[in-house]
Amino acid sequence: MGVLLAAAPVEARVFRARFDPETLELQKPGNLELNVMTGGLYGDGVDGSRYILPDLEVDLGVLSWLEVSIDGAFSLTNLGTSDVGLGGDPLWTSARFELLNLKQDNQEHTTFGMGLQVGPRFRTIDNARGVGLGALLLAGGGTKELRVVGNLGTFLDRDQAGALVYGAAVEYDLELRRKWTLQGQFAGAHYYGDTQGDTDPNQAFLLAGFGTEVTETLQLSLLGLLGFAKGDRLGLMASVTWDHQLW
Repeated sequence: MGVLLAAAPVEARVFRARFDPETLELQKPGNLELNVMTGGLYGDGVDGSRYILPDLEVDLGVLSWLEVSIDGAFSLTNLGTSDVGLGGDPLWTSARFELLNLKQDNQEHTTFGMGLQVGPRFRTIDNARGVGLGALLLAGGGTKELRVVGNLGTFLDRDQAGALVYGAAVEYDLELRRKWTLQGQFAGAHYYGDTQGDTDPNQAFLLAGFGTEVTETLQLSLLGLLGFAKGDRLGLMASVTWDHQLW
């Protein structure tokens, strides 16, 4: 069934990309990880209900303390209306630095770490003009089975209000016939400055679900979303993660 795409407006996009908390773990030098997420979101914000196609992140380990990343997303917006369109989040190209890595040699393999992720954000389809900047401070730790990582930072995109972003990601491993992981996220964003008439810029939502290892290099996840601010309200998303050692 064909879908009619409305022409994109020339003004900067008002809708705000959903903030996804980042993890603290760095890829090993030479290891490439690809994560692709897709799914449907029911919403009551300016972009209505959406279908993500896809949300894509590519991470490459460079040094033991350095990883480079490319993160972007595209979606069909205003589904179920006559104003269906194609939108894209700004493309964030960043470097993730390890600031602190503490490990205890005990039965629980207790760890604590801190990191910094920073880099430019580029316009894609129907969003902020020019080049912006994203920066996140990451802090977390855990045990062999449990990992918790907090995020605090800012996104500064041209012709849009600045964003204070925050959140946390939790993973808990279950050792069954195959490795299963319970996953949860809380994330929010507060926008300040000129919102260009936007009446619903702030975000707050929960993501929860599970993932499993199909092979040592392939993982699958299924996540549900519950939003508490105007925008994305309910959603169901599936993701595939694949990694490969390049050198």
